[in-house]
Amino acid sequence: MRAWPAQLIAALWLLWMLFWLVAALSTKPAQRRESPFSRLAFLSSIVVVAVLLVTHRGPAWLQAQLVPGGWTRYGCAVVLVAAGLVFSVWARIALGRNWSGSVTVKLGHELVQRGPYRYIRHPIYTGVLLALFGSGLAAGRVHGVLAFALAFIALGLKARREESWMTRQFGERYVAYRRASWALIPYVL
Repeated sequence: MRAWPAQLIAALWLLWMLFWLVAALSTKPAQRRESPFSRLAFLSSIVVVAVLLVTHRGPAWLQAQLVPGGWTRYGCAVVLVAAGLVFSVWARIALGRNWSGSVTVKLGHELVQRGPYRYIRHPIYTGVLLALFGSGLAAGRVHGVLAFALAFIALGLKARREESWMTRQFGERYVAYRRASWALIPYVL
């Protein structure tokens, strides 16, 4: 592959991270935040996901090709990454000042049910998982599948913690919202 098209996925992720950093400057103050240990465990898993996605060396089994396709596979991967990142940005905008990188209850926290939150309780995670799936598909190797699986587990555990906190914060309103929406993937989960 030529150098610039191969870097397209990395550029999409960098633009997304830039948006995320700027958007993080305008959040409400925290009323309650998860423990540092819990946050560190999640961040550690995300670092492993990132390393797996960018690794080009290592044991042969980690580099084994699972999905053939060259440019076709890569083009599909770029579409998935772009769609996932755009979806997560839409969700982040809908969440507004209630967003936090850690499991948090904000001062004046709102139960947001607009935009993608109308149907999915964790649409940022949905978008990020779609983008990670596309990132793993780009190379079509075992390390991409492992990265996606680890991210799915880490975000799933974080979503469960958030749901517990939101149930305590909003009570029956959140229970009703859970019954009327999907956690991550419509019609699946």
